[in-house]
Amino acid sequence: MAHNTVQASASGELYALEVNEDKYGELIEVQHQWHEGDQYGYSDSERYATTPENPDKQPGTVTVLKPALTISFSQLESTTHATLLARYKTYIGKLNTAEWLLDSTTTAGLWMFTNMAWTTSAVAANDTTDRIFEVTYTFQWRAEGWAQRVVYINPHTGRPAPNPVLNVDYKDINLYDLISFGSLPLSWSNAV
Repeated sequence: MAHNTVQASASGELYALEVNEDKYGELIEVQHQWHEGDQYGYSDSERYATTPENPDKQPGTVTVLKPALTISFSQLESTTHATLLARYKTYIGKLNTAEWLLDSTTTAGLWMFTNMAWTTSAVAANDTTDRIFEVTYTFQWRAEGWAQRVVYINPHTGRPAPNPVLNVDYKDINLYDLISFGSLPLSWSNAV
């Protein structure tokens, strides 16, 4: 059972993400116009000529900083160590299924339950098993979500393939389970 006193804190930060698209979703690509007889490798056989209509293209990647928000809040709860441990095992490292108390406008997979800590505060009145615990819940939001992108790299050039196709040349791999945070006994609306 949650009590009404909630202490909340939030902090924003940036994290680095390697991307192959600009902010408009266009693939990053550079090109070079080789001239007849130009050497592009280490041997004479590695000569390449292009035309203005058919330049040598290379896809590019850059590192961009993306926002992340971490929110923690602590509340007093009358419960047991076993209940808190079970809650921890159920929710830690999971992503939200959809909107929830903390963020009613979010979509699935943007918030991760990153930490839960508790300390004994007092013995609950008229109870021999329950204790009053100060429980801290921590969540982190990433606008890009938590999927990891894997990209095919051409072994000859060391670069991604030109004109990559989703689920062929690159894939977004989901590594975390989704769970509804709605069952957590959060009293966010009472935060002071």
